Amino acid sequence: MKNIRRIILFSAFLFPSFCFSQNLSDYNSKYNGALYQLYFNRQPSARAEALGGGLVAGTEADFGSYYNPALTSLGKGIIFNASKTSLGKHYYDGDESANGYIGIIYSGSSIGSFSLSRYNYGRGITEDKGDKNHNSIHTLNYSRELGAGFYAGANVNLVHMGYLNANQNSWFFGETPDDFKSSDAFTLDLGILSKADFGNNSTDNHIHSFQFGASLLNVTNSKIRNKNYDDKFEVLPMIIRVGMSFLNQFYDESVKNRNIFQSFTSLEFEGVFNADNLKKIRLGEEFVLADLLVLRAGVVFGAAKYNNESYSTYAKDEPQYTFGFGIKDPLKKIINKDFPVSFSIDYSPSVPSAKYRERFTSLSVNINYIPD
Repeated sequence: MKNIRRIILFSAFLFPSFCFSQNLSDYNSKYNGALYQLYFNRQPSARAEALGGGLVAGTEADFGSYYNPALTSLGKGIIFNASKTSLGKHYYDGDESANGYIGIIYSGSSIGSFSLSRYNYGRGITEDKGDKNHNSIHTLNYSRELGAGFYAGANVNLVHMGYLNANQNSWFFGETPDDFKSSDAFTLDLGILSKADFGNNSTDNHIHSFQFGASLLNVTNSKIRNKNYDDKFEVLPMIIRVGMSFLNQFYDESVKNRNIFQSFTSLEFEGVFNADNLKKIRLGEEFVLADLLVLRAGVVFGAAKYNNESYSTYAKDEPQYTFGFGIKDPLKKIINKDFPVSFSIDYSPSVPSAKYRERFTSLSVNINYIPD
């Protein structure tokens, strides 16, 4: 009965959005590429980048609100996440560009989890060392466990666009005096996650779990308007992510329950209701050795490729492959003592076949404080 109720809740979560998507035939309701640097071209988590970008059914709270608002409920204590993705020079004007993320999560079992984050894309450096212009998403998140292994969450986002162009349906930054006002919009995201644990058998020291997740970003199909021209706007993407994952752990009770081997497999579908050709399937695999060294790889099918001949459209490309690695709590493992603070570092570079985006390197840091 519990599984049947979860299936019903998942269906009820997804059905209104499929119905809503049928009403997006108007050109002025179609997504045309605005803020693609934050929504599609990069990921805030280097772990996610290495796994092909699919974390809607993740097992950790890190960077959770970006992928599924319900994920932050998986955390304990206070979690700090930060990352930087260096993109190199912009393809048409030679300016340096980069993405940056900073966020904090507080998880309390009785009140749920709260998080605040800022995900930013900046391009160009001025004389005072600031960005010429930048786009950003500021997120306030709340999530909690509604039942055994079932979680739900929501984001309220303030979306900021620097110098929205006066020409409707063009994502380009404006360069005329009339455009020198930034624009803002509010969006709403929803997410759910179901988790089922198996194992924990003292004879084989083996645990495995299945996770099913779904998220809807910008459920209201919000637009961001130019402050000088109220009738000039950009449509923001309405994104759906649905996925599942499998976590497999082997641990050694003699070494303070340390995992001696862990694997994580994720499979995710991503689509955009208000666009025609931005569907992707993401597959990722992760191995954790001795609870210290992490190896990751992934592949994206149907990856979006930026089409230089038509700046407002995307074209499909061949599968794109990703990889990366990480280190978990190296100091803690060396001295073999309990600490209330743990941390990990993750890294992911681009690969030569990534034709649909610029070369980049992604580095992220996760710090978790769990009070006694």
